[in-house]
Amino acid sequence: MNRRQILAGLASAPAGVLALAPARGTAQAAVPVIGVLVISDEHFTPPQFDQAMQERGWRPGSYRLDVKFAQGKVDRLDALARELVAAKVNAIVALYTPSALAAKRVTGTIPIVMSVGDPVGNGIVSNVTRPEGNITGIDSAAASLSGKRLEVLREAVPSLRRLGVFINPPDPFSKSLVGQVRAVASKVDVSVEVIPALDLDQAMRDAAASRVEGLVVQPSLPQRPIAERLLRARLPGVSGERSFIEAGGLLSVNSSAMERYRAIALYIDRILKGAVPRDLPILQASQFDILVNRGTAKAFGLTLPQLLLSRAEEIVD
Repeated sequence: MNRRQILAGLASAPAGVLALAPARGTAQAAVPVIGVLVISDEHFTPPQFDQAMQERGWRPGSYRLDVKFAQGKVDRLDALARELVAAKVNAIVALYTPSALAAKRVTGTIPIVMSVGDPVGNGIVSNVTRPEGNITGIDSAAASLSGKRLEVLREAVPSLRRLGVFINPPDPFSKSLVGQVRAVASKVDVSVEVIPALDLDQAMRDAAASRVEGLVVQPSLPQRPIAERLLRARLPGVSGERSFIEAGGLLSVNSSAMERYRAIALYIDRILKGAVPRDLPILQASQFDILVNRGTAKAFGLTLPQLLLSRAEEIVD
C-alpha cells in the first residue's frame, strides 16, 4: 500500500470498524506514553488528537500524553526533547520543522511521528517512500500552501501590491516559505519584503517603514500577539493557525488539521503495535482549509468575494 492509499483510507474507514480495535492500558500492560513536542500551545489541539486516537480504538485513559511546549522559544526545544527521552516515552509527536529537528538530534531510537512542511528539503528525512531511521509522519504541504496564502490574501485584498512576510529566523522552514511566496508574487506583480519577526514590535515598525499592504505570517511564530498587532494596525494578514483568526487575523490557510491528526494517530497506533518508522512512508496532506474572520474584514472596510466565503471551512464574525 503506498502513502496516498494509506492517507485516503484515513477518512473512509468506517467508525464501527475502527472501534473494533482492542482496548489498551489494561492491568497487564503499562499505559503507553506519547510525548508531544511543540513550539507553542497554539500548535497543538489535544481534543482533535484525542478524537483521532479514539477513531483508531484508543479510548480515554488507554494512553497518556506528555506535552512539552517551548513557549515560542525554538532554542528550548532540544532540552524539552531530552526531557521526553529521559521520561522514556513510547513515541514522540513533533509538530513543525524545529520540533522535528530537535527530536531527531536528541534520539535515534524513540519513534518520531512528525507533521512538517518539506521534510526532505529541510533535512529531516531523505526519502519519503521509505524514511530512514526513527522518523515518519505527514508532509503538511506547508511549502506549497505558503504560496496559496498569498493567492487567498490577494482575493481578499485585490489592490495588494506590496507584501510583507513575517519569518521565524530560527525555523529552517523560513527558506521554503519565502521561496514559495516569491514564486507566486512574481506572477501577480507583487513585491515582497521579508521581515524577521523575533521582536514583534520591531517587525511591525519594519512593516510600516516598508509600506506593506498585507502580510503572510509564518505559522511557527506567535500567532495571537501578531494577529492583535495587525488588527490594531488595520493590516490584513494570513497565516496557518486557527488561533490567528481567533485573535483578529483576517485569514488562515492550512492543510486540514483533522487530516494531519488522523495521519499522526494512524502511525502512532501502528508504532505502538510494533511497526517501525522506516517501514511507514511519509504521507502527503491532500486537503486544505480556509478560515476567514469576517469581523476583521468589516473593520478594515473590506468586502470579501462571495467565492472566497463559499470556499471557507469556517467564518468567524
